[in-house]
Amino acid sequence: MTKRLYNSRILKIVLFCCGIIFFSCKSTSVSQREFERFEPQSAYFITDINDSLPYSSEFENGKFIFLRFYHITYGKNFRIGNLWRSMLGIMGNAPDGNYYSHVAINFNLTDNFIGSTMKGKNTIKREKVTDLKSNVFLKTVDASRSSCTVVAIPCTEVEWENCKALIEYAQKEDERFAYNLSSAFFMPIIYKQNMTKMKKTDFSGEDALVSMPLEKEPSEYFKDKRSYICTGFIMKVLSSSIAKIGYEVETSGVNINGFLPGDFFYMDGFQKLFTCRFEYYNEAVEEYLALYPQFREYF
Repeated sequence: MTKRLYNSRILKIVLFCCGIIFFSCKSTSVSQREFERFEPQSAYFITDINDSLPYSSEFENGKFIFLRFYHITYGKNFRIGNLWRSMLGIMGNAPDGNYYSHVAINFNLTDNFIGSTMKGKNTIKREKVTDLKSNVFLKTVDASRSSCTVVAIPCTEVEWENCKALIEYAQKEDERFAYNLSSAFFMPIIYKQNMTKMKKTDFSGEDALVSMPLEKEPSEYFKDKRSYICTGFIMKVLSSSIAKIGYEVETSGVNINGFLPGDFFYMDGFQKLFTCRFEYYNEAVEEYLALYPQFREYF
């Protein structure tokens, strides 16, 4: 999954401690310049689309799990979200050139993705970018300068059902999950360790894998670990549901809380769909489905 990660990212990690303050002071002004490319063109709601999306025949009988990446800007420079985005910017951007500070997951395209955030009693929450006040993490976001990118990860019917079961379990209203602050704080160190492990691991056995239904109740998959950052929660769901991802995580022994949002771009079969402004998400999905009706069943 991450063998092809840019080697330059490792070198950028050493700049974290000295650069975070400088970048945080400039976070709002920089984001304004970055956001210029997200302005809607003419009457279209999609600001960036993958025109060459291959709906490969090998996935015609399969399913897709969707990830939504957030390019978030808060109104005040020193909001923790702006500082977090600045740190990720120092460590490296995603392959599409954007800096994503958060990622959420869903088994369809409706504006109801689920992710792990810092605020609230249960940190695993549903997120609606068209209704920011419904989520404590998003309600102070500057919607006029925030956008999201939607991607699709291919999987089998069985693996899709696995993901669906884990997502539905995790998003229940209670206090089962917490945000892993230590992983967020030590991200540069954990990230470097993960990249080293991935490079040294032999994944030759992954071609013989067969997708299987969940072997135990969804609650059992979260029994030993209940604190995550946003990427860690998604890696937990994907590695427990999709055979190939689970094999890579288990074989390499990586820390699931040690990945950046942009790392998901390197998953096999990963397909970026489109980017849009928060407020235009539903219209952007409809616009995309008009071009690619194969995804209609997910909305």
